[in-house]
Amino acid sequence: MPRRELIALVLALAATGASAHVLDAIEGTAVVGADRVEIAIGVHPGAEVATLAQLALHDDAGRTLAGRIVSIEPSGIVRLEYELDRTPRWLSFRMLPEAWSPSRARRMTLAVRDATSPEARIVTLTNGGNVETLRFPDPPPARGCGAAVLDAPAELIALWRPDARRARLDVVMSLGVLETWLPIPRVDDDVLSAAEQYYAQASVLDLVTSHVHVVGENGETLSPSTREIAFLGLDDGALDDAHAARPLDAWTARVRVSLHFDRPGALTWDLWNARVTAARVTVLDAHGCAERRLSTYEPKL
Repeated sequence: MPRRELIALVLALAATGASAHVLDAIEGTAVVGADRVEIAIGVHPGAEVATLAQLALHDDAGRTLAGRIVSIEPSGIVRLEYELDRTPRWLSFRMLPEAWSPSRARRMTLAVRDATSPEARIVTLTNGGNVETLRFPDPPPARGCGAAVLDAPAELIALWRPDARRARLDVVMSLGVLETWLPIPRVDDDVLSAAEQYYAQASVLDLVTSHVHVVGENGETLSPSTREIAFLGLDDGALDDAHAARPLDAWTARVRVSLHFDRPGALTWDLWNARVTAARVTVLDAHGCAERRLSTYEPKL
């Protein structure tokens, strides 16, 4: 093939590859009031309906909010409105994965603020389907080290408490992260019912105990003497007393697994996948409190 034709072919293939992986990014603002959420987004002409279709908002009961187009401005700004039946404790935002072709990356960035506050919080959504949840009003950041870290905003976090005679491990993860290993069957994608939580308990406990181990000083793997599990809403304390089973908002639900060991040992973490490549573990022992970061390269404490 002549050199000129070869160069043309390479350029054509490069252009085809680039078009297959285009990143479309749009930006907007959202104002959360007592009875509605008002969103303004800059979009391309003709994409207003698609923008409404791709953006999903869920209230603190897990319900999908119905949105509508209020106006389309000549400048390319589309204004959307989502009605609320009460002031929300939190809202979850996501871009529907099925709204766009997987080969075409999409990103939406929203500056979200409470109608009573000038401070905005930035939410970045992608058509990968990530969920971003904001509380209203915005709580102060958690400080200090200790058991309270289990309620920190994190997709997966753990608390390891060994002493001279025994040890306890608590693992808290979001339902979304849990389902990257173990999909939880449910009738309604937005709600995790009490019955669905009950039927998932044994599988979740088996998942964690088969991937997180405690090794004794003689090299033997220690089995937990007791195992506990609790499904939690966003406002439930991870280590509070047992909560009455009730339907939970699936977009903000969490699960806590607690493993008790009759002897202390070394913690070995093997709960990894493509999404979870690192784990924050707070160690609370006789020496004090410290946060450790485990990974596939350093999976042991």
